[in-house]
Amino acid sequence: MVPRAPENLSALPLRDLLARIEDRAGRLARREVELARVELRQNAVAELGSAKALGAAGLLGWSAATLLLAAGAMALALAVSAWAACLIVSGATVLAASLLAAIGWRRRARRPLVETRGALAEQVRWLRQRLSR
Repeated sequence: MVPRAPENLSALPLRDLLARIEDRAGRLARREVELARVELRQNAVAELGSAKALGAAGLLGWSAATLLLAAGAMALALAVSAWAACLIVSGATVLAASLLAAIGWRRRARRPLVETRGALAEQVRWLRQRLSR
């Protein structure tokens, strides 16, 4: 975009000034919507790749964990009865799953579109400041 020379807006009638403000506010809103779309698209692409890798890792991890838990229960069954060994291993698994769920919940994205929200807030602040003069 090529910068324009400053205009003498004081010579314009109020109706023309308001029309310019409306036009520029509309263009600004359209640009902000486009920025939000681009940011959402970028976030979605990144999240999709991450979700695929995490899904595959989760599937393999699930299989490995199942085998390890079964082996642990079988080993513990040498010391206590088989039903008690399975109950102990299951209880430990539920405890670990609860802990991981709590950690995952705390790490979730709580404020999406940070850049877009910040830009919009700054522009609203600037516009209010301009209109209050």
